Amino acid sequence: MDDLGMRDVRRRISPADEERLPGERYALVIGIDDYDPPLRPLYHAVKDAAAIADRLRDDFGFDVTLLTNRDANAEAIREVLERWKAETKPEDSVLIFFAGHGTNHPDEDRQKEGYLVPAGASGDPSSWLAESEIVLHVKSMPARWLFLIFDACYTGTTFRHDIPTGARDDQVLKALVAGAEDQPVLDGGAGDHSIFTRAVLAGLDGWAQTGQHPDDLISADELIAYVKSEVPWRSRLRGHEQTPVGGPLQGTRTARDFEFRPIKPRLPAPLLRNIYSSNAEDRVAAAKQLGVRAPRDTDEVLQQKADELIRLMRDDRVPDVRVTAAKALGELGHPEGFEPLAAVLQAEKAGSELRAAAASALGDLAERGTHRQDAIEVLTDVLHSRDAVVGEAAKLGLGRVPESGPQLVATLRDAGDRQKRQIIDALACLADQHPDDEQAWPALDTMGARSLRRFYLARRRLQPQWRDIRRQSLVVGLSGAIGLGLAYLVVIFGLRPFNPYGPAVLSYNLLPGLLAGVGLAFVPRLARALTRRPRRTATVLGGIAGGLLLGLGLALPNWFLGVGRHPVVWLLPGLVSGPLLGLTLACLPREPMRPDEQVQESFVLFIKRLRRHIIPFT
Repeated sequence: MDDLGMRDVRRRISPADEERLPGERYALVIGIDDYDPPLRPLYHAVKDAAAIADRLRDDFGFDVTLLTNRDANAEAIREVLERWKAETKPEDSVLIFFAGHGTNHPDEDRQKEGYLVPAGASGDPSSWLAESEIVLHVKSMPARWLFLIFDACYTGTTFRHDIPTGARDDQVLKALVAGAEDQPVLDGGAGDHSIFTRAVLAGLDGWAQTGQHPDDLISADELIAYVKSEVPWRSRLRGHEQTPVGGPLQGTRTARDFEFRPIKPRLPAPLLRNIYSSNAEDRVAAAKQLGVRAPRDTDEVLQQKADELIRLMRDDRVPDVRVTAAKALGELGHPEGFEPLAAVLQAEKAGSELRAAAASALGDLAERGTHRQDAIEVLTDVLHSRDAVVGEAAKLGLGRVPESGPQLVATLRDAGDRQKRQIIDALACLADQHPDDEQAWPALDTMGARSLRRFYLARRRLQPQWRDIRRQSLVVGLSGAIGLGLAYLVVIFGLRPFNPYGPAVLSYNLLPGLLAGVGLAFVPRLARALTRRPRRTATVLGGIAGGLLLGLGLALPNWFLGVGRHPVVWLLPGLVSGPLLGLTLACLPREPMRPDEQVQESFVLFIKRLRRHIIPFT
C-alpha cells in the first residue's frame, strides 16, 4: 500500500484507536553557534542540537529535521513548520528543540515578548522569531501531542501568554525552557553541552523515568520534572542562577501526555541510578546485576551492559566496585570485555585483587568461546607473576578451558625450573576440572613432569579437606595410642608384676597410634586424589595401604618390646581395618560437615551415613 493510501486509512481511525497508536513522531532540532555581530557567537549550541537529534532519531524513532548555523534562518524554520501543518496527522507527535540566542522586547502593551534569534538575524525584532509565533504554528498543526524545548536566554516568557485553542481542542502542548524570563542561561558547563541540554539528554537516557509507565516510556512531565530538579543546583556550582520552567501551556487540557517511547531495549532507570549512585554499595549491586545475561537482552542491551562494566572497572575509585565489575564482565561474556580485562591483568599497578578478578573473568570469556585463544595466551603469560594471588587466578582461569592443555605443554619446553613448576601446576588444575577430557590431560615427556603433575593434582584435591584430615588424624592417632597402651598394660600386669618397661609401653604405642591416624585418615584420600579419575577402587586400595602402615606400626614396637608374637599377628588388625575403612570412605558422600554438626556429633552422623550409603549395597 502506498503512503497516500496509508494516510487515508489513518485519518479514519476512531478516537479510541487513536489513543493506542503512537503515530509518526516529528522533530525540528535547531542549533546556532554562528551569529552576526553584535551578537556574540556561541560554542555549544550546534553540539547540543546534534546530540538531541541523534538521541531522538536513534532511541525514539523520530523523523528529525536538523537545522544548524546558516541553515537555521527564519525562512527555513517557518518553511518546516508550514509543511508540517499539511503533513502531520491527528495521531502524530511534534517536538521542537532550539539551542541558540534568546531575547525579549516590549510589545505594544509594554509587556515583555520573548524571541528566539535565528541565523542571519539583525538587531531588528522583525528578523527574530517570536515564541508566540512558534506556539501558534504548532497549535495550527493537526498533530495532537506537541512539545517545545528551548535552550536559550529569557525564554520563560513562553508561559506568559494565554494561547488560544488550535486546530483541535484536545491537543496536548507542553513546553520546557532553560530559564526564567529574566535569566540568561549558560552556554556550556557540562562538557560539550550546556547544563540544560545535558540534563535533557540524561533524562532521555532513562534518568527521568519514574517507573510509572511500561516499556521504559518517558513522559514529558517526567522529563520536565527531572530537568527542573537537576539544572538549578548544577548551575549554582558554577556560580550562576538558572531555573528551568516547564509544564503545560495555557489554553490546553490534560490528557495523555507527550511520550518518548524507546524503539529498542535499554537499561532500566533503577539500574542506571545504582550505576551512577554516590553510594559504593549501590554500584557494587549494579555491577552484579549488569553481569547477568537475561534471555530478553538484545545485542544493544548487552553492549550497554559491557560499556557500563568497563567504565566501572576502569574509572571507579572504590576497589570493591572495580573488582565486582571485572568479575561481572567475565560472567556477561561480551567480546568487548576482552581487551579491557587483558589490560588490567597485565598492569602490575592495578592491584592483586583486581588483577585476579580480571584473570578469572578472562577464564569465563575463554570458557564461553569468546577470544579463547587470545585469552589463553594472556593467562599463560601471567602464570609466572610474582604475585601469587594473580598466578593462582590465572591457573584457575586456564583450568576452565581444556583447549589450553596443548599450549601449556608447548610453553613447558622452553621454560625455566620455576616456570615449569607453575605450568605443571596449571596442568594439574586443568586435569582436576576436566578429568575426562583428553585435551586437559596432555602427555608429558619426562617421568619427573608426570610425577610432579600428580603431586600438584593431589595437593589441589586435598587442600579443601586438609583441616578435616589433620583433625581426624590427630583424633584417631591419640585415641589409638591411648587405647593400645591401656590394652598392653593390662596384658603386662597380667603376665608379670609391674616392671620398668610398663610405663614405657604408653610411649611406644604413640608410634602405632600416629601411624593409625595417618594411615586410616590420610592415605585413602591421598590414593583417591592421585588418580586421574577419582574412583572407589582407588579409595579401597588406599585403605589397604593405610592398613598395612597401621599393621607395621603395631608390629615394630611390640617386636622391640619382645612380646613374643609373630609379626603377622600384628599385621592382621591393619589388614582387616584398612580395606573396611577404604570401602567406608569410598561410599560416603563428598560433602562438607555443616557448621551445626559439632565434632562430638560426628560419630552419630557417621552411623547415619553408614546406614544410608553402605547398608543398601549389602
